[in-house]
Amino acid sequence: MARLTHERRHQQILDTAIDVFADFGFRGTTTKQIAKAAGVSEATIFLHFPSKEALYQAILEEVSQSQEPLRGLLDADGDAPLADLLARLAQAFQRRQRKDSALVRLALFSALERHTLGRRLVDQHLAGPVQGLTRLIQRAQEHGEVRADLDPKMAARALDSMLVHQVLLQEVLGEKHVSSGDMQSYVDIYLRGIAPRDAQEE
Repeated sequence: MARLTHERRHQQILDTAIDVFADFGFRGTTTKQIAKAAGVSEATIFLHFPSKEALYQAILEEVSQSQEPLRGLLDADGDAPLADLLARLAQAFQRRQRKDSALVRLALFSALERHTLGRRLVDQHLAGPVQGLTRLIQRAQEHGEVRADLDPKMAARALDSMLVHQVLLQEVLGEKHVSSGDMQSYVDIYLRGIAPRDAQEE
């Protein structure tokens, strides 16, 4: 079997470490466990990452990259209706969740362990959209799509909480993944709650 290039081996170790950390937490994971799961020697792990902490730091960078599709939506310019942007955001959130399930478990495990990097993982992977959502809601208020008396940041936190709640149900309690129709229903309920009062009465 052909040997992996340095870059592919690096990524293989990183991907394996995410799964192992997600199952055992930072404290419960050893580099020996990661090496065994990756099918390499422990010395190979240290050729790519000088310490377990450095490997964990690299995972943070991986998490940051996984946020790019969401950031693209949240930083969107132009005059697209808020309803359209939030529907696309919910779909992107759902796709990311299915892809990055291990990262969610890792973020939760790290937070419970009170690891110094745990807060950053939670902020990046679970609570990261709040600032971008706040900007979208502020813009929607200017366009009359959202009640003017709402605090944009609190409104953003409300939607973020709905999405994160579903993630916790899936990852902690093992509930099935929601369908795109379910996610759209969440968005519809949310939008009706933040709509101008005359629109709510229609």
